[in-house]
Amino acid sequence: MTTRLDPETEKRWAKERTKTWLKDTYRKELGRELGDEGEKYWTADIHDRGQTQDQVLANIRRSPEYKAYQRGRDDERGIPIFPIIPGDPTIPGPGKPKPEKPKSEKPITKKPKYDYTPDPDRKYNKYWDAVDAAADTGNRMTDDYYGRFLPQMRNEVLLGINEIGAADRYHGDRYEGKPPTYTDPKELFDYYKSKTGKSDDKDNSTVKDLEKRIKELEDKYSIK
Repeated sequence: MTTRLDPETEKRWAKERTKTWLKDTYRKELGRELGDEGEKYWTADIHDRGQTQDQVLANIRRSPEYKAYQRGRDDERGIPIFPIIPGDPTIPGPGKPKPEKPKSEKPITKKPKYDYTPDPDRKYNKYWDAVDAAADTGNRMTDDYYGRFLPQMRNEVLLGINEIGAADRYHGDRYEGKPPTYTDPKELFDYYKSKTGKSDDKDNSTVKDLEKRIKELEDKYSIK
């Protein structure tokens, strides 16, 4: 005849077994003793929320504490805990060895730009003289002309063209009135001359009428 325990006792013993398992798991996976907070949380996961020990172990291994502890063990042993996946971009690959520069037989000393001491390595002239200075100045002037002056001048010309076109369109849209029929001053003079019926070009009335009409046209069509 077997003795059956009451449910509360079975539940208490099950929690004790879970506590023992959690202690061993914490020592193995996290390298420390089980605390009260961890005990309550994981015990509730198993007995209240229906989690299995394998699921709890998987959740512990997802924690940052577990990863930090395993990295520390990796550094101490020199052996990676996790397998290295080929082609994983998060793991740096071995660096390529840099080629060694050939050692020069004699040390190369950098001389100042304007050094007037003899230089036996120069083929055409052993001295930096006035010809070299003039050639260097000409080269720098040519570089400035093609590299700075011409592009800047082109941009300024294009800007002026755009401004003139914009001003023409702006004032053209604002213009009100009808352009004069006679644009040539001679045609305008002949027109008003015939209106007077007099052939004398120096007649005071003809000149006054012409000047009056020209003044009217200037006042009407000039852009202020």
